[in-house]
Amino acid sequence: GFGTYDIEAKGLGASVNENIDLLIETLSALDKDTEYILFFPPYSSLFWVYAKQNGIFEIFCDAKERIFELAQELENVTIFDFHNLELTADFENYRDISHYTKDINDYLVECFADGTGIVTVAEQLTTNKAEVSAKADLTYLKYKAHIDTYCKIE
Repeated sequence: GFGTYDIEAKGLGASVNENIDLLIETLSALDKDTEYILFFPPYSSLFWVYAKQNGIFEIFCDAKERIFELAQELENVTIFDFHNLELTADFENYRDISHYTKDINDYLVECFADGTGIVTVAEQLTTNKAEVSAKADLTYLKYKAHIDTYCKIE
């Protein structure tokens, strides 16, 4: 299997929001002449199955929207979203449900260089959320007989 995850939804939203506040506060205090990249990594579609089954999918999506909204005030921050990449459904690209291979990492570096995946308007996050959700649903249907082999879902 891909290992197990045990993320509890209770209290997660508040904890995530505290971390977002700290992130934005830290970025605000850093060198204004340096460009910073924030990115939402390409977790496998199995991760999103887990997130949906355990009530944390919306917490993750709300966090992305909040980060994007707050980062708009920072001129030297660029945000990339890779959650909806097609490669997230190919489990050969992963060591577990969220850690991808060096090849994927190399691809992300190329994206940072050429701008693929930059989020410029909040609507992109809404579209990406719908794509990720649909892909998670398809993954669940395809692998539901074996889903707990891949990730712990209670």
